[in-house]
Amino acid sequence: MTTPDPAEFTQYWMQSRHMVGAFVRGMVRDEHQAEDVLQQVAIAAATNFDQYDRDREFAYWLIGIAKRRIAQHYREHRRDRHTFDHALLDQLVDAYVEVADELPDRNLALHKCIKKLNQRGQDIVDMRYQQSLKPKQIASRVGTSATAITSLLHRIRKTLSDCIEQQLNKMGAK
Repeated sequence: MTTPDPAEFTQYWMQSRHMVGAFVRGMVRDEHQAEDVLQQVAIAAATNFDQYDRDREFAYWLIGIAKRRIAQHYREHRRDRHTFDHALLDQLVDAYVEVADELPDRNLALHKCIKKLNQRGQDIVDMRYQQSLKPKQIASRVGTSATAITSLLHRIRKTLSDCIEQQLNKMGAK
């Protein structure tokens, strides 16, 4: 058996970390916990890199590791109401793999579309999705009601969804 090359692992990891990170963050909503799970995936992958089958996509191998780490995470946090059973987790993995190739383009489109929002919209998106604040917390920061923030977030998500589809259509037309 040959010794795994750390530089080779690093190259594979750097090419796949965004896709796997997006998968983990989609399954583990708390950003800090998601980062912990992603670190566990990286450690497990580095430790077991000698078992990686070069005939498979590295990112999909990582997603398999991530799936097990996510399941472990939810077993450890059973009181969390967002716990998935194994069958559902398998379905989510399959669905994620189907759209994984689109994710870089969607992510680029999302960032372009967020920049098109007015400053208030950008701030609301940042507070909700980067800072993980609840609508009530956002409302207290901006001086409005939680109901108004919930409605605003709904409108922003619809605007972003439409904008992303337009951006993807433009990219496809190139």
